[in-house]
Amino acid sequence: MSDEEVIDSLGMHAAAVALLGGLGYAWIGGKWTQNTPKEYGCHCDLEPGQKPDGCVLDYGNANDCTHAPGLVAAGKGREDCHEWRRVEFVRPNV
Repeated sequence: MSDEEVIDSLGMHAAAVALLGGLGYAWIGGKWTQNTPKEYGCHCDLEPGQKPDGCVLDYGNANDCTHAPGLVAAGKGREDCHEWRRVEFVRPNV
């Protein structure tokens, strides 16, 4: 289906919503707002200024972490680990 056919079938407003939604925007509070995805990472043993890593469970290296073998033995995953949490982005003072 071409872009023109999509616009004709959905209507201009619905097509704009679909397009902008696909680009990471959402209609929030009466305006288009960029919807930034939540990013998670492992906060284990971080030094100041370091960005959290991915989880060793994603790479099949459970023995590289002190928490992962216990999670695997209990049938759990990274979401069950206290070190797997949201990465908070801090804007520098301008």
